[in-house]
This record gives sequence, C-alpha cells and structure tokens, in this order.
Amino acid sequence: MKKIIFLLVAIIFSFTCCHSYAQSNNGIATIRIKTSVQCTMCRKRITDYFRREPGVLHVDVNYYNKVVTVRYMPGQIPASYILTDIANLGYDADTVKANPDFYKLLPKCCQKGGGMEMMRKMGIRDY
Repeated sequence: MKKIIFLLVAIIFSFTCCHSYAQSNNGIATIRIKTSVQCTMCRKRITDYFRREPGVLHVDVNYYNKVVTVRYMPGQIPASYILTDIANLGYDADTVKANPDFYKLLPKCCQKGGGMEMMRKMGIRDY
C-alpha cells in the first residue's frame, strides 16, 4: 500500500514539474519552460523577442539543458501567453508544440538536428 501511494505521489509530482512557477510577494513570478532551443541563435531570437514584451523582466535561455527561464509580472502577461509566444517563434514550449509555419522559418541550426555544430558549418559566429 505504501508503495502504491509513493508511486502515485511520484507520478503526480512528475506531471507538475514540467514547468514550474514561483511567485514572490512583490508580484513577480518565474516560469521554467522546457523548450527545443539548441544553439546561441535560438537564445538570441528568444531574448530579442521578449525584450519587447511588456511585463517580461528577464529571460535566460539555457540551450544545453533546453530550458527557458522567464521572470515576469503576472498582472501584465499570463504564463500561457509566454508559452504561446515561444511556440509562435517556432520552438516547442512544454506541452505547447511549435507553430509549424514559424518553425519552417527558423534557421537550419535552430531546427531539429541543428545546433551549435550546424551553426559552425553554416559559418555563423557565436552570439
């Protein structure tokens, strides 16, 4: 019985850790999003986009772990919009799949099978 309860708790926990939210008392929240980013050009595209997005305070793109961390103000932009924005840039964002029309517009290094090695082959310098 204890094993079953432990297993159920582990399953529930695994579903909730796909993207994590943390909110402090000052109205700023943080979301960690599992994405399909894989190179510095992906990082540049996402950070450049969110620089213009009202309510987003800071974006950190870790292409080694394929995680985007966003600090934002939930009163100005909901977390669901952040996921949709990343998907509309052409990248998977947790359970939201990349918009196929925008995925086709990504540079080859940002598409699946690309990455840093593809960037070097294309002659693109590191950002």
